[in-house]
Amino acid sequence: MNFQSCQYIRELPDLLIATPNIKQLNLRECMKLVKVHDSNGCLEKLESWDLTGCVELQILPSSIMMKSLKFLILYECNSFESFLDIPQEMENLKFLSLAYIAIRELPSSFGNLTRLERLDIGSYFYLCHLPSSIYKLQYLRKLILHGNVHSQ
Repeated sequence: MNFQSCQYIRELPDLLIATPNIKQLNLRECMKLVKVHDSNGCLEKLESWDLTGCVELQILPSSIMMKSLKFLILYECNSFESFLDIPQEMENLKFLSLAYIAIRELPSSFGNLTRLERLDIGSYFYLCHLPSSIYKLQYLRKLILHGNVHSQ
């Protein structure tokens, strides 16, 4: 599903009922997007979710339980301050970009991204603290730090 550069979306509605088998969700450069409905954190077949440049984005689902998700990109979501809870292991997520967003702290459940291979994180405007659970990420091969990132 491709909504790239759609300037009319302010809130992404519940996709779970209408499109439970969606594999790709491109919301790149949807600059007016503020909120994503909570149920979208349970799209079990979603493999790729790109939110690059959603500069007004503030609310994502409170937790994600997406066992097929491989790529999650929140690059340059300047208004996004609170990362999602990850209540169960997500062994398929390989790439996560949290660069140039307003997150200051990651939840301890971040360690449930057990097969994460690449993490881009940090900002020059905000100090971000990595949780100690980052040491559980045994498959992490590439860690790209942008600006002010510290471990606890």
